[in-house]
Amino acid sequence: METQVTPSSSPRSTVIGSVRTFRTGCASRSGTRPAAPCCMTPRRATRMVRTPFASWAAAASSSAKVPEMEMLVLDEVDEVVDLPPIAGVRIPRWDLGALGPRTCPLCHSTNRASLRRPDALPVAYCRRCALWYVCEAPSDDQVARFYDNYWGGHRPAELSAPSAAQMMQQLSVEGQLPSVGGYERILPKLAAALGGLRGKRILEVGCGYGSLLLAARLQGAQVIGNDISGDAVRFLREQLNIPGFDVPFAQCVKEIGSVDAVMMVDLIEHPTDPVCLIETAWAALRPGGVLLLWTPNGGAAGAVTSQAREWLGFRVDLEHLQYLSAATVVAIASRHGWAIEHLESLGFPDLATVAYRPPKRSVVARLRRFAYRSLPRTRVTATALRAARALRRWAAPESKVDASQGVYNLFAILRRPT
Repeated sequence: METQVTPSSSPRSTVIGSVRTFRTGCASRSGTRPAAPCCMTPRRATRMVRTPFASWAAAASSSAKVPEMEMLVLDEVDEVVDLPPIAGVRIPRWDLGALGPRTCPLCHSTNRASLRRPDALPVAYCRRCALWYVCEAPSDDQVARFYDNYWGGHRPAELSAPSAAQMMQQLSVEGQLPSVGGYERILPKLAAALGGLRGKRILEVGCGYGSLLLAARLQGAQVIGNDISGDAVRFLREQLNIPGFDVPFAQCVKEIGSVDAVMMVDLIEHPTDPVCLIETAWAALRPGGVLLLWTPNGGAAGAVTSQAREWLGFRVDLEHLQYLSAATVVAIASRHGWAIEHLESLGFPDLATVAYRPPKRSVVARLRRFAYRSLPRTRVTATALRAARALRRWAAPESKVDASQGVYNLFAILRRPT
């Protein structure tokens, strides 16, 4: 879960679910208007706004109805902040002259842009939905041309029988998805929500080359894939023997009938109309079925520009059009009748995972190696042995980052009531 950090020396906004707290670092002057914090530059003004938002703490029960709350928040009024690119990150070349205005994809309100991504697309924040979104979007033709080449950057090196055999062997040996970014938690949580996967009918929308479906099939599930890529669907059918459909989601649902679960892993952030996907998932599910969502956690960006400009998610994967938060998921559930079965934030982006590995020449790494070399000379006790094993795991270059300590991804399971 996201943790609360509110330093007293600088103005910050911290998101805990949908609850935000502020510390300005200075007292208000007398009068009716609050004083701007003394650490703000003269060109930055502030205004006080009253913002409704849903308390997702009330959604701990799967059948809970989420009330609306109001809090006073400081909203920064500033110029649009340009975010610098990251070396090695692909930047789409949009036709900026053909951009069209876009409202909040959930409530259709209009919001002022506060950030500009490295691909020059502006990003706005909807306080009602606790959602960051691209507020001037490329045309449908531009997006279609982009996705014509998208699959090539995410496919296996070979779409062949040997690559399929390698996938199946890896999953058979490990028994789960590779432990990268928290993905290994997806199927156990889904199994808990469904009472086991055996015999369950599971559809993955945006399935790619089917590693998640393959892992679910090994646990006894009846799996179906849906993707816009013809190459991906052919690989599913011909090499993995998984039924696949390269048609729009709604048409796929008409052809296959109802299912027990719909999975959308790294998908809901892509479409211009995410609500349409969610409504189609509802139609596809049997009563009591579940919708699984995995997406970058826009809640980690906070709700104000000074915090959001530091979030890595606005500078990578620039095909994303919206960034959901935990409060967004609660709002979706409340407005559309879903019950929240599971909701957590976890994991790191690939670039951040590298950054979290200790550098070899850092002071911390040298101290760690010194402590590790010194342990054999200490008294051999159970505590010393546990410390030695912990240090060995910490110092090992192949050590894995604990995904549960991160907040980059949002993982939700929503249930359609019976």
